[in-house]
Amino acid sequence: VAWWEQEMLLRAERQAWKDRFLVEHSLVNRTRQITGSPSRQSVTWLHRHRGFAGGVVDRLVEAVMSAQEAAGWALAGLGPLQVRCIESVRYSSADDEVREDGDEGWHQDEYSVLTAVLTLALSHDLQGGETEVDRGGRPRRAEGMQPGDVLIFRSWDAHRSTPVAPGERHIMVLELWQGPQVGNDAPEGRQADLEGGLARLCPPALA
Repeated sequence: VAWWEQEMLLRAERQAWKDRFLVEHSLVNRTRQITGSPSRQSVTWLHRHRGFAGGVVDRLVEAVMSAQEAAGWALAGLGPLQVRCIESVRYSSADDEVREDGDEGWHQDEYSVLTAVLTLALSHDLQGGETEVDRGGRPRRAEGMQPGDVLIFRSWDAHRSTPVAPGERHIMVLELWQGPQVGNDAPEGRQADLEGGLARLCPPALA
């Protein structure tokens, strides 16, 4: 992803920060301490302002689908995929008190099919903050990711961000699923359920 496309995503985030609807629904800078980690996570949902990104999200979706096809994941049989959520996520050291506690260590993006993690910014003093993915067996760590780099994985593969201490890491997370595309007025930002459940998304042949 080019630098100017990253800037457009940051513009969408700035618009989200000023959106009263998102603020009222706690969809701006929702911050929590990551359980068992010295890191905190702050999330802002961008679905209402993707238009400010000038088509970057649509181009990223196309790139994700092309990448999964090149990887031989054979997910086309799951039907057309839609954008479930667009999240701006900031990680930093939890050197002061945060208001919410949460897990967000190892987890799966349940009901989603593909997850893309775009690196937007890294502080010069960053230590840690790499994405790890476990497809069964030994986890693999995405090292050396730089602004503009995109990591794509199957959403049911367990993953996490390693602890950040010190420094800051800023990413955008895009999830694709079989459900409807997230609407501009979605109050949760990430629809939480899908009729048919995970078995519909992850049949044994694809596990």
